Amino acid sequence: MFTFQYPWWFIIFCIALAAIVSTLLYYKNNNYSEPLKFIPKRKYLLWALRFLSVFFISVLLLSPLIKSKWTETEKPVILFLNDNSSSIKIKQKSDDSSALAQQFSKLKSELGNDYDLKEYTFGAALHEGDKIDYKENATNISDALTDLYNQYSNQNVGAVILSTDGIFNQGSNPIYSHGDWMVPFYTVALGDTSFQKDVFIGKTYYNKTCYLHDETQVKVDLGANFLSGQNVDVQVNLLNGNEKKQVYAHTYNCNGNHFSTSFEFIVNAEKTGILHYQIKASEIKGEITFSNNTQDIYVEVLDSRQKVLIVANSPHPDLAALKSIIENNNNYDCQIKMVEEFSNNDLNGLNLLILHQLPSNKSVGQNIAKAATDKHLPIVFVLGTSSNLNGFNQQQNLLSITGSAENTNEAVASLNKDFNSFTLDEKTTEALKGFPPLYSPFGDYKTAGFANVLAYQKIGSAATHYPLIAMGEMNGNKTAVIAGEGLWRWRLYDFMQHQNNDATKEILQKLVQFMVVKNDKRNFKATPAKTLFNENEAVSFEAYLYNDNYELVNSTDVMMNITDEKGKNFSFTFNKTEKAYSLNCGGLPIGNYSFVAKTNFNGKEQKSSGMFSVVPLQLEGLNTIANHQMLATLSKKTGGQMVYPSQAASIADFIKKAETIKPVIYTNYRTTTLLNWKWLFFIILALLTAEWFLRKYWGGY
Repeated sequence: MFTFQYPWWFIIFCIALAAIVSTLLYYKNNNYSEPLKFIPKRKYLLWALRFLSVFFISVLLLSPLIKSKWTETEKPVILFLNDNSSSIKIKQKSDDSSALAQQFSKLKSELGNDYDLKEYTFGAALHEGDKIDYKENATNISDALTDLYNQYSNQNVGAVILSTDGIFNQGSNPIYSHGDWMVPFYTVALGDTSFQKDVFIGKTYYNKTCYLHDETQVKVDLGANFLSGQNVDVQVNLLNGNEKKQVYAHTYNCNGNHFSTSFEFIVNAEKTGILHYQIKASEIKGEITFSNNTQDIYVEVLDSRQKVLIVANSPHPDLAALKSIIENNNNYDCQIKMVEEFSNNDLNGLNLLILHQLPSNKSVGQNIAKAATDKHLPIVFVLGTSSNLNGFNQQQNLLSITGSAENTNEAVASLNKDFNSFTLDEKTTEALKGFPPLYSPFGDYKTAGFANVLAYQKIGSAATHYPLIAMGEMNGNKTAVIAGEGLWRWRLYDFMQHQNNDATKEILQKLVQFMVVKNDKRNFKATPAKTLFNENEAVSFEAYLYNDNYELVNSTDVMMNITDEKGKNFSFTFNKTEKAYSLNCGGLPIGNYSFVAKTNFNGKEQKSSGMFSVVPLQLEGLNTIANHQMLATLSKKTGGQMVYPSQAASIADFIKKAETIKPVIYTNYRTTTLLNWKWLFFIILALLTAEWFLRKYWGGY
């Protein structure tokens, strides 16, 4: 369809112009040779060629537009989601597996032409593709659904076909976690809901971390189905390489078809490191599986617990937030005291002092910081509207503020890219950008030369060089300042946005860790992200290299050699980050490992070593009874249908009959100027060329 940027009737002027130019050229002009002069038909042809070329050129001056229309059809997307966890295999026979594969093949064949089929598998995480081996050691249905929703929420998803036994041992209940995704769920109920002969070690309850010379209790659930009158022997052994030490043994008589009990044993933390306990129940003939008769637990024994004391001017929601986050790490014991309750004796045996709005504007708490400094005790100052800024300036030399704490700015944290005291996860740095502001004292801020600023204050849209969180060390005394109150808002916002407090915890826990850790002046350090990794987790490391001025550098390569208990070596090379190093080793087999990281710097070899363990994730054997009720509820709630494996192909009929599962037709319009049509140029050129050629051929000049 043609449109013009000028009134369409301007074409009349184009016709008139073309007619006038052509007529003036050919009607009265007799400057032609005899053949042309006495053959009018040739004259008319040349007139027509000139008329068309002038007409087309003049029409182009009107800027004509062409509006085109076309349609696209988007097929409904059908998502296949297959449970690949090992619990499926426990009760599934090979014949059942083959029959299910045939049903799914028929289902895909019937849907393939009219629907866009996407296949995924899941266990602990979501994976694209249809490869199923039933080797996943955890089941997280809710996270799989959430990941699919994030990928396809803006597409024409017609239905989700979920093939599972309904057993989940990670994440939340899928009934409440499929979110706002109101598409029908057609569930294929795998597994068996009946009880069969089985002895199983159930849940274990214990602290994964304890301290040297402490005792901690472990509680274990034991169960047995359809073994009434039979005896079950239970042993608990402490394993150390090839050595085995029995710490518990008992024989239980199953007094019913659904026997359950619990027992306890004590962990004695006699040395630091990782203690490996194996809980084993005897295997009885006829059990459906022996995989859940054994369970391993690991307890990390630390040398000592760090003591943290928060002294506050008055009750404040920041106090509970700080205490909760600090104590979330079992390495720390945190207490809160009001300033009226404090005495200098409270500093004895302390590892970190946090002063919340002290010294205060009521002239209390003036001498607490000095007493702590005399003991070379690290101090974290948290400022607020009750802080006495003059007293604060006198108590430390990290930061000086000239102003009034009663007047505040709403300061959003802006991360300092040059900060190098520790590193933060990329997710944390992104989350920090959206955190609500802290209420910071209004005034002029000046930092000392030894200060290391983690985050600056962003006030409104203006970025400043006023520190919001800063830390440093001088003369053996560590000091940190959080120049604002409202940390509790960070914690709540973090949970509201991410359903966890991971970002807030990482920032504050790493700040506390930096303050309490004793100075390690080694030029090279390599540390694992943690000492205990689950078998489905990637083993990761961080490494730091310092020059003689103790500045972070990463100019050389860092190599890592990991050795397992059998002496097998795994070699890796660290990746360079902005100023440090990182390494993701991927998954490693279950066992204990030692590592040595090496690099050469300034002609010297630098080394860092340590140990870590990869432990089994034994979740799939805890429950082997399929949960078809959950699948039926999920299907009913979303307008779908639950079927059994032998009926899987019938889902195609449900989908074809569903009124809501239809293609989406999109109508698209595109407007282009006629000047962009290259072939129109060649038409005009052809007309002018033909006219010129005929005039020359017939003798015109």
